[in-house]
Amino acid sequence: MKAEAGRLPVAEGYNSARERFRDCAPIEDTTDRSRPGSQPTVNFDHVAINVADIARSVDWYKVQVGAEVLYQDSSWAFLRVGGTKLALTLPNQHPPHVAFDVGPNPPETFFKGAKVHRDGTVSRYVSDPDGNAIEWIHYPEGTHLR
Repeated sequence: MKAEAGRLPVAEGYNSARERFRDCAPIEDTTDRSRPGSQPTVNFDHVAINVADIARSVDWYKVQVGAEVLYQDSSWAFLRVGGTKLALTLPNQHPPHVAFDVGPNPPETFFKGAKVHRDGTVSRYVSDPDGNAIEWIHYPEGTHLR
């Protein structure tokens, strides 16, 4: 991964994803717990599953569940299905994961180790206590995939 001065590195392939994210720390919790009913500052964003063929899988989800294509190229696709999003990824590109949107103003700790993706989003992968990949994702202003 290479980064230009002042820019985050662009994400590359994710070989051995489960091992890569096993020891990553979560982002700082910025919930104001002094307010009654305060909630964490993240929202569910999408689930990503690995597929063998992006185009074939996109066609299947469009026909079977009426998916709307938000983004598609030869290595991944982003679909809207039933009010939520589904990412179709190749196994050597991204791990299967659950993603949470960290909001418009993530804490500074989010950017440590974060990557800029080709769609303009910024994210970090961590592991939950059971080794499942979790993506913290940020949609900079003007990103159209939200």
